Amino acid sequence: MSEEKNNLCILIPTYNRSNAVDYYLENKLNLFRELHFDVVLYDSSKNTLTRDVAEKYIKQGYHCLKYVSYEDLPDDLYGTAKTANALVQCADDYDYVWLCGDQAVLKLEEYQDELLQLLTDGFDVIHVYINKLGRSSEQDINYKDFFKDFFWSMTHFCAFILSGRVIKQMEQWMKKYLEMNCTMAIVFPIFAVLPSETFRIAYINHAAFEPSPCRTLASSAQNKEMLRGYAEAINIGVDNLPEEYNDVKSITKKSFCKNTGHFDWQSAIDLRADGNLILESMKKYGKYLKQMTDVPLSWFYLWSIMPRKIARRHSNFYSVYVEGINKLCEINKKGGRLILYGAGQHGIRILEKIKYSYPEIKVVAVSDKNWSQINREYQSIPPEDIPQYESDYIGIAIVNPRIYKEVKKMLLKLHVPVKKLFHV
Repeated sequence: MSEEKNNLCILIPTYNRSNAVDYYLENKLNLFRELHFDVVLYDSSKNTLTRDVAEKYIKQGYHCLKYVSYEDLPDDLYGTAKTANALVQCADDYDYVWLCGDQAVLKLEEYQDELLQLLTDGFDVIHVYINKLGRSSEQDINYKDFFKDFFWSMTHFCAFILSGRVIKQMEQWMKKYLEMNCTMAIVFPIFAVLPSETFRIAYINHAAFEPSPCRTLASSAQNKEMLRGYAEAINIGVDNLPEEYNDVKSITKKSFCKNTGHFDWQSAIDLRADGNLILESMKKYGKYLKQMTDVPLSWFYLWSIMPRKIARRHSNFYSVYVEGINKLCEINKKGGRLILYGAGQHGIRILEKIKYSYPEIKVVAVSDKNWSQINREYQSIPPEDIPQYESDYIGIAIVNPRIYKEVKKMLLKLHVPVKKLFHV
């Protein structure tokens, strides 16, 4: 990789995500170059599209970008072995490795000074993640407290930076968890090595990343293995950590679920709506849910046998993310003119997704109750002007179901045809 050992590399394992990688590099390479951070693409794509993207930027003079070709192992369905191998290889050339997903974009402009100071001070694990409870940044955290308070958020790629000496000690643990077929075979080894010697741990309270507009549905929704993933976290992951963690394992199991919020009643409906929650999965993994939630198992069993159409009708996740994205895909295949209602954070992300992932959709205008404050490349219009514009579809980019229903009712009163409306 680098002839001279640099301070930090941003490691991006990737597979057939050339559009996402292109967006990532276009938006962040200048910043990475200014900070003297290298970017290492660890690519196992079955075509040359990602390599072509990398070569495009390297030819433009971005020598901070490195490209590594890798052939996936036959049974490495989630790229976990590839990621483990990449971490070890990068630790040979860099003091620090920041592991990042190819569908998330690092957001470090506002906290780079804090980060650079921690790197200078020699911290071994730097966790970057926004804590909605308002927790302040911390330094020199005890490894058990770190495990209890931050394990759940460490499961996000982009959320941690590791020193080379931590990664080298993780290598044997990663092999162990890979042999046990654990999809969190990267995160558990981090905690496994912390008791072995004095590693300095720090936490930065900040949003580490933002979703890429090229992002697809979450892998758990795509692969229908949400319950399997959580069962592994209990049956394989936590229980196989060193005995030093024995007194806090049960606490962490409950707090993991509490913080991720996947086991309230609404989430049970969401799991059923996208096909994750089925009777077969409950019979196989339901016993592990007892260790992770206070919600009665009867609730999950009930939803596992309920018709999916009922769950979809009551699921915010399914209506917004699954049906909405499916509709965009359908429109893109046909081509069509779209007016998007909603210019909040979610609406902006949908516009970015359309721009980079759905080129056959023409955005005619963007509307919102605060339409005059929209500063976008698209024409902004008040809601009452929507019927005057020629469009084939009108997408309502509102996550909150109550507000979505109010907006839909308003548009129907403006005589917008119901067949044009969809939730995205």
